[in-house]
Amino acid sequence: MGKRKFKLGRSYKNFERRRQIAGNFKIGRPPKGQRNKRHHEPVAQSLLEELCKGVVLPENWSIKFDSTVNHADVCKIGHQNTITSQPAVVTTCLSIYKDLSWRLHVHGKVVNIEDCTALADTPVSLSTTSTVELLSLIDRLNVCVGNPDPRFTELCELQGGKIKAADGTTSSFTDDFFSISLDGEEYQSTVRSAKCSILTNNIRCDACKNYRATLRALCSRQLRTTEEMISKRTEASSHTTYQNLKAEQSKKRMSNLKKELDHQRNKVNEL
Repeated sequence: MGKRKFKLGRSYKNFERRRQIAGNFKIGRPPKGQRNKRHHEPVAQSLLEELCKGVVLPENWSIKFDSTVNHADVCKIGHQNTITSQPAVVTTCLSIYKDLSWRLHVHGKVVNIEDCTALADTPVSLSTTSTVELLSLIDRLNVCVGNPDPRFTELCELQGGKIKAADGTTSSFTDDFFSISLDGEEYQSTVRSAKCSILTNNIRCDACKNYRATLRALCSRQLRTTEEMISKRTEASSHTTYQNLKAEQSKKRMSNLKKELDHQRNKVNEL
C-alpha cells in the first residue's frame, strides 16, 4: 500500500505542476475539430505566371503556361502550303522559363541568338514589356529563304540531305519543314547553311548568302564529273552494257564505235 500511495502522490504532483505551467504561459488545448487543421499561407505567384497574365499577345499568337514545371510556350500558328491543302502548324515558338530566360524555335529550328544579328539587341531575361516587343520584332522579321534553287536542292538530296565539309562536319542541309516563296515561285524545300540564322531583316541571311558561291562550285564540279562519266561510258572501249545507257548515250556509243572501226580500217589499208 505504501508504494501505491507514493505513486499516486507523485502523479498528482506532476499533474498540478503541468496545470500551473499551462496557466502561467496560457497554454491550452485547441478547440475540438481544429486540432489537426493546418494553416495554409496563400502561395505567391511566380514571376513567369505574372508575366503570362500581364502580356498582351499580337494577332495569331497564343500562350500556354504549365504551373507544374513553371514553363510557358508562346506559339504562332501559320498555314503550311502543300500540294493538296494548307494545314495549320506552329511556325514559331517562344519558350520562357521560370528564371524568365527564353529560347526561340522557328520552323522547327532553334534560333541561335548569338549568331542572329536581327535579335542582337534583345534582353537575356524577359519582362511583360520586353516580351511584347520581342513578339512584335519576330513578326516583322523575315524567315531566311535559304537557297531553294532546284539544282542546289537536287545536289543536296544526292548526298543524303546533308553536304559535308572537308573536316567531316555538316556545312549545309535540306530544309523541307515549310514551303518557301521567292520571286512569285513556291518551293517545297531549300538548302540552308549550317550557320543559317533563320530570322533576318533581308530575304536571305548572311550565312546562306555567302554559301551560294560554294553551292555553285559544287554544282559545276558535279556537272564536270557527270560529263566525264558519260563520256567514258560512251567511248568505244567502254565495258558498260547498252541496257545501262540512255537512248542518246547508246547513239553516241554506236557513233564512237563506227569512228573507231573506220580508223582501224584506214590503218590496215596503209600497211
